[in-house]
Amino acid sequence: MFKKTINKNNNPLEGLNKEKNATHGEISIISENMQIKGEVFSTGSIRVDGRIEGDIKSESRIIVGLKGYIKGNIIANSVDVEGEINGKIDTIGILNIKSTAIVQAEIKVRDIAIEKGARFEGNCSYYENQSNNTIENINQTE
Repeated sequence: MFKKTINKNNNPLEGLNKEKNATHGEISIISENMQIKGEVFSTGSIRVDGRIEGDIKSESRIIVGLKGYIKGNIIANSVDVEGEINGKIDTIGILNIKSTAIVQAEIKVRDIAIEKGARFEGNCSYYENQSNNTIENINQTE
């Protein structure tokens, strides 16, 4: 009668209407009409379609939607950007900068992908010892 859908692509955008994502835990959504000033933290994925002025940290993935804006420091396992970021990005995974993105940031990543048309201004450095990088290690180096 009911089938359980498994997210085989590890994509937190799939199944946003569901309360949980089996791979990434809960998905928290900052909707387009929301504005947050201060720190944001989640053990699951965070999708930002509104505005955040302050630091944001996820033990999973941060997705900045097309109308999303973050001014502050970002720490996450991976980050996907379609909107705008002004600050610092620190990820032990991949940073995907989509063609619609505007990123002005100091970046430290394991891997990066920048689509044609994206705007990036800043500096990028890479983690050297990839096997020992964790979110906790990032916090200790700040």
